[in-house]
Order: sequence, then structure tokens, then C-alpha cells
Amino acid sequence: MDLGCFTLFGFNKPILTIATSLVNWLITLKLRPRVLPKLDFKIEIPDLFQTLVVIPAMINNRNDIDSLAQQLEQHYLRNPEPVFFSRCLLIS
Repeated sequence: MDLGCFTLFGFNKPILTIATSLVNWLITLKLRPRVLPKLDFKIEIPDLFQTLVVIPAMINNRNDIDSLAQQLEQHYLRNPEPVFFSRCLLIS
């Protein structure tokens, strides 16, 4: 068995996990948390903040089409604002 291959694949994930955690920790030491600005949409959502919800989907059979149609309907009914739009991204 080639030890180089084991070393490359066997220890790669733990080293990357430790390195990522260390970088994230160092960033949190350097940059302090701050309050993000809030938007007040209690009355309505302005046209400037139109939102497009894209639902990625792969259609393999008839049940997938029915499920996707039901999902789109639920998005439409849950968000009656005229500035929300739903579209499907179909992958064949």
C-alpha cells in the first residue's frame, strides 16, 4: 500500500477542518460583531426590494411534477405580496 496516497487522503480532511476552524477563530478575534441595519417591512415591501425565489428541480417522473407544482403553490400562498416571484430552475 502506498503511504503517500494514505497520507494525502487520510489526513487531508482533519487538517483542513482544523485550519478552517483556526482561521474562523482568528477572524472573530480581529473583527468584533456589530448590529446589522434592519429594514421595516411591517406595512408592505417596497418595489425596490423585489425578491425572486428560485426552486431548483430535477424532474424524473410525473410525481416530481406534481410535487413541484404543489411547492410553487405553497410559496405563492405563503407570500401574497406582489413583489415576491417564484420560478423553477429545471435540470434535465
